[in-house]
Amino acid sequence: MKIELSWPEPVLWPNNKAHDMAKARARKVAKHEAYYAAKQALDGQPFAQSSDAVISVKITGHRPRRVRKIDTDNLQAALKAALDGIALALEIDDSHFRPVTGWGQDMPPRGRVVVEVGE
Repeated sequence: MKIELSWPEPVLWPNNKAHDMAKARARKVAKHEAYYAAKQALDGQPFAQSSDAVISVKITGHRPRRVRKIDTDNLQAALKAALDGIALALEIDDSHFRPVTGWGQDMPPRGRVVVEVGE
């Protein structure tokens, strides 16, 4: 299943020193966006994985033009709320996710993230 998300807000990045309330609002928005994107990708079908199986998650970041250098582990940390939303939509525990993060082509001007869940 392929899920396309917008580029994470700057306050979600681990090194950002934003106020906790700003971070909480951004996490909520990211979680809801990912939840509804995953529900749309499911298209009413149940997720076909065992609830206790290891689930591969491939994260591909397509950087905005203005972003130069980012570590893959920082991208994965910025997507924590989004991965929680995807797990909620799939009705599974996100502790079964085994994410692998990489980079795709840069996407001016905004960027995006593609999350592929399963096989």
